[in-house]
Amino acid sequence: MIIKKYRIIITIALSLIGIGLMMYYDYCDTACRYLKGDMWGINLKWISIVYMLVIIIFAALRLLPSVRALLAAGLGVEVYLYAFQVQNDVYCPFCLAFSAMVILSFIFNYEVPSIWRKKSPWIWLYLLGDVDFPIFRIHKLPLLIFSLLGYLTVLLTFSGFVAPTYG
Repeated sequence: MIIKKYRIIITIALSLIGIGLMMYYDYCDTACRYLKGDMWGINLKWISIVYMLVIIIFAALRLLPSVRALLAAGLGVEVYLYAFQVQNDVYCPFCLAFSAMVILSFIFNYEVPSIWRKKSPWIWLYLLGDVDFPIFRIHKLPLLIFSLLGYLTVLLTFSGFVAPTYG
């Protein structure tokens, strides 16, 4: 399959685009210039850049289970950040484009979990797929867990506001 053959290159390219979007975000002159956010006191823009750099490193090292886990966590974060924008009725095109890079990267790295071939009442846990970490003796860990961890992390550490700043 073509996607599997070029998965690493595509993931790195989408991550580089995400980094470029966050770097260009400083020049935002739309409604999003009032949209600010941080986690642990660190601007979300810088966290996003580091996040994409880590994905690039893991992809280059062919650590695809770690890439899938990070991307699944990113999906959870993006769900929260979408809700924040909807709740405040302010939409940042750079943030939305960045999240599109995360979603596309996740799609290109998606693998159908083997549990789907079995009849199990827990099949819904594997909607986002699963991941193996043999070094830790972990097999078939649902990626939904990483999405929930991403969501909970941003829920507990995100500080955002939508207010014009006056000089």
